[in-house]
Order: sequence, then structure tokens, then C-alpha cells
Amino acid sequence: MKLWDRGAHLWAIAGGILLAALGALLIAHQNAAIGVAAIAGAPIWYWAMMRRSFRRLRWSREPIPDEWREVLEKNVPSYRRLAPDRKAAFERDVAVFVRENSFRGIDVEVTDELKVLAAASAVMLLFGRTDRDYPKVGEILFYPSAFDEEGRSSGRIAGLVHPHGTVVLSVPDLRRSFASQDGFHVGLHEFAHLLDLAAGSCDGIPLGLDPRSIRPWCELMRTELEKIRRGRGALRSYGGTNEAEFWAVAVEAYFEQPEALRRGNAELYSILEEYFGRPTS
Repeated sequence: MKLWDRGAHLWAIAGGILLAALGALLIAHQNAAIGVAAIAGAPIWYWAMMRRSFRRLRWSREPIPDEWREVLEKNVPSYRRLAPDRKAAFERDVAVFVRENSFRGIDVEVTDELKVLAAASAVMLLFGRTDRDYPKVGEILFYPSAFDEEGRSSGRIAGLVHPHGTVVLSVPDLRRSFASQDGFHVGLHEFAHLLDLAAGSCDGIPLGLDPRSIRPWCELMRTELEKIRRGRGALRSYGGTNEAEFWAVAVEAYFEQPEALRRGNAELYSILEEYFGRPTS
């Protein structure tokens, strides 16, 4: 997760310099009022571009509540396996995610436990990657059970992501995802979709994939989709739905059952390892 956005910082500096230079030029040509306004706008431009980074840096320095750490220790195996300094970094990212985003419950109380579990799901996909980030998350909604396409309870959908960035999670399925490493994890699945959407379209090609890996990744997806549909693939059957679901299910398998995935499809494992880094499980 990015705490300090270097790209935005370069644009902030460049824009500030251009505004200041434009202001000086206008003053030199007897347009003092407009020139002064342009110069005054330089720091405003810089602050506006860097506001998110400033907030994240401030939040990253605030210690997380003991209750949040207890949720991580109890529920997140990959967190428990980290060295102390890496645990602190994971906690920092979770804290930033919780404080930055909006959470809402539909007929369910939004507790700190649910916020931390959702945040941990999101952080696992970005942990250690300061070159990558989610786009703005619209909202994280918690449902009391699985739901249907109309949002009604007692359906079969455990989670989904809307095109505008809202993430919807079934509370029982989110908790079950952390309770067992069986290859199903609704949090990882939906935030994987968000990384996919961040690249422009939900086509199984995620944000930040090395351009050199795109062609072999697409070829691998086509081959594996056919294998899954014939019952011979390395992923669970839902991964054969389409490219977007193949990506999300592959992410679940990589973090939940990495050794089984490596044995089942070493090429798939290798591309995911290059993208995410070695999993801690």
C-alpha cells in the first residue's frame, strides 16, 4: 500500500512550479492581480494533490487499538506468521485502510472486528507493494448473510464489487474465510476484483501487472479456463466462469493454499508470485 504517492508528488511539484512561473510572468506583464492569484494557487495545488498522502502518513503514525491487534492475532494466520517489524507494517496498513474508508451494515452492526477483517483482506493483496494501491473504495457494505442479485438475504452470493467501487461482503462468509484455509476467501476474492477493475475493466488483467507478463497471463487464462470447465484445472470450478472470476479464484488459491497451487500449476503460481510476492502461508 502506498503511504506516500511519488507520482502524485511529482505532479504536485510540477504543477506548483508552473503556477508560480505563470504568476511571475503575469506580474512582469502588468497583470499583477492574476499573477498573485496564480502564485498563491501553487501551495493550494500542492496540498490538494498530496492531501491523501498527508492523511495516510498521519494515520500510519497512530498506534492501532489493542482490540484491533487481537482481531488480527486471532483471525489472520498470515499476520501471525510475520516477524515483529512486519507485523507493525501490516497493522499500519490496516489502520490506514480502516480510517480512510467508509463502512456500513445492512441489518447488521458494524463492529471493529468486521472493519479489521475487511481491511486485512484488502491489505494482504497490497502488503509490501508500495508501487500499487486500490482506487478510491466507494463503501464497504456488510450483509447479515449471503444475498441474491437484488440484495435480499438468503441468496447464494457471498460478496460482490460494484463498478463504482463499493465492496459488499456477507458477514458469515467473511468470518468463515478467516476460520479455515480451504481455498475460499470472500474478502480476498472481492478485493482481487477491485484490483482488476482498477486497471480499467474487469477482464482478469489486474492493475500493475508487468506488461511483459500480460500476454503469457492471457494465454494461461484461456488454457486454464478450458481445463476448469472440463474438470481438470488447478482451481475450483467457479474460476471457470470467465476471466474475471478466474483471476479472483486464483488469488484465493494463491493466498489460501499456495503449495497446492504450486503443485497443480507451477506457471500460474509463478506469475502470481511475481505479482504479489511470496505468500506468508
